[in-house]
Amino acid sequence: MMEQYVIENRNGMRAGILNRGATITELSLPTRHGGRVNTVLAYPQPEDYLTDRYYVGTTIGRYANRIANGRFMLGDSACQLTVNEVGCNNHLHGGLHGFDKKWWSVAKHTAEEIVLRCESHDGEEGYPGCLQAEVTYRVSDEDVLEVHYAAKTDRTTVVSLSNHSYFNLSKDAPSIQGHTVRVYADKFTPLDGRNLPIGAIASVADTVFDLRQGSDVNEVMDCIVNTNYAFDHTGNTLAVMAVLTDKESGRMLTISSDYPGMQLYFGNFLGGYFSLCQGICLEPQYFPDSPNNSHFPSAILEPGEHYKHTINYKFSKF
Repeated sequence: MMEQYVIENRNGMRAGILNRGATITELSLPTRHGGRVNTVLAYPQPEDYLTDRYYVGTTIGRYANRIANGRFMLGDSACQLTVNEVGCNNHLHGGLHGFDKKWWSVAKHTAEEIVLRCESHDGEEGYPGCLQAEVTYRVSDEDVLEVHYAAKTDRTTVVSLSNHSYFNLSKDAPSIQGHTVRVYADKFTPLDGRNLPIGAIASVADTVFDLRQGSDVNEVMDCIVNTNYAFDHTGNTLAVMAVLTDKESGRMLTISSDYPGMQLYFGNFLGGYFSLCQGICLEPQYFPDSPNNSHFPSAILEPGEHYKHTINYKFSKF
C-alpha cells in the first residue's frame, strides 16, 4: 500500500518520503516572501510513481549506475545480471525490478527522521546473496537532509546505493538553465558511446568537464550530459562534492558524501510529465561498472562487513 511520510525541522524544511522506492517526493523550503518551494521534481500524485520511468527521487540499487553487459566476475564466479538498458546492453540501476520498485517497510518514524528497510533475495536480478538494506532520512536544524545507507549480505556481492532526485532550486522554472553548478573534483572517468567508463581516471584540466570554479548550467548541459566524477577522499570522511545555485533566488544546495564518485546528469532525457532538463541529478555513489574495473574503488561487500555511506544535502540562502 502506497504511504507517504513527512519529516520536518524547526526551520520549516520538510521532506516527503514514499514507502515505494524509499522515494523523496518533497524537499521543500520556506521562502523569504512566504510560501514554499519544493527543490526536487515530483509527480502530482503518489500513484504516478508506479509508472515512473525516470527514477524520480528513488533509492537506486542494488547497484546504482551501469554494469557492462550485466556481467562481471566475483572471484572465480561469473555473475550475470538482468540487462534493462537494452539499446546499450547494460544493467542499469539494479535491473528491471531494482530498489526503486520495492516496497520498503518503515522501521522508525519521528518528527525529524524516518528509517526504511528492504530485502533483496539471493539471485534477485542476478545478484548473489541475500542483501538487507536500510536507508535513514533525517532533517537537521542546520537545514541538512542527511541520508544514511546501511546494508549487509550473507554472500559476497556488490552494492552501490544512491538517491536519484532531480533538483531544481527555482520556484517555478521549467528548466535548470538558470543554475550554476560547481563540482570539487580533479578527475573523472571518461565514457564510451554506451555511457560506460573506458577504464581511465583522467584529469578534468583543460576539458569541458572541469567544473571546479563553477559553470552556468546552460553552457555545459549539452556538452557533458552525464558523467562520473572521481574524488580522492577515503574511509568515512565526508567531503563537499558539489554546489548547485539558483542565480535568481540565490538558493544554494551543497552536497557532501563519503562515496568515491558522483554521477552528474542534467536530465537531458526526461520526458512524460517532465520537461527536458527540468532537473539535475547529483548522485554520490561508486563508479559505474566498477565490478569490471579492478583499479576503481571496490563496491564488493563481504559477509560480516557493514556497508555504510552518507549523503548530506545542505540548503542555504532561502
